[in-house]
Amino acid sequence: FASDFLAMLRESGFAADRLTIEITEHTLLSDLERCAASLTHLTDAGVSVSLDDFGAGFCNFRYLKILPLDAIKLDRAMIDGITTDPRDLAVLRGIIAMAKALDLKVVAEGVETEEQREIAAREGCDVYQGYLCAKPLEQDAFLALLV
Repeated sequence: FASDFLAMLRESGFAADRLTIEITEHTLLSDLERCAASLTHLTDAGVSVSLDDFGAGFCNFRYLKILPLDAIKLDRAMIDGITTDPRDLAVLRGIIAMAKALDLKVVAEGVETEEQREIAAREGCDVYQGYLCAKPLEQDAFLALLV
């Protein structure tokens, strides 16, 4: 996979260091060591890797030790209650502290309110995505943003 992917990337002319691929936990369940080797091949070429939906599902912390990750993307479930539930906020703080100790960027997914964005930023999330920023777009509308 990694060799084919990098060949396509070279053909496209897109700079590897401008690309981040997102992997999901489901992808990793089959063979973690093999996935880690493929991802290392990609990161050695300059591609960044982000673990998507962190905090949902099984959430194996071993992934953080083995995989060459640049970022984790917190599942929206990690953001939903941070404005009202002290336990949710405590979990967010713990995950961010762990990520920062591992030199990982943190992306907050599912941010829908300014209050959620402010809390996530204050606690150390590097960036956010969600309806507060933009709703999903059709291709033409997305391309219009780029012009």
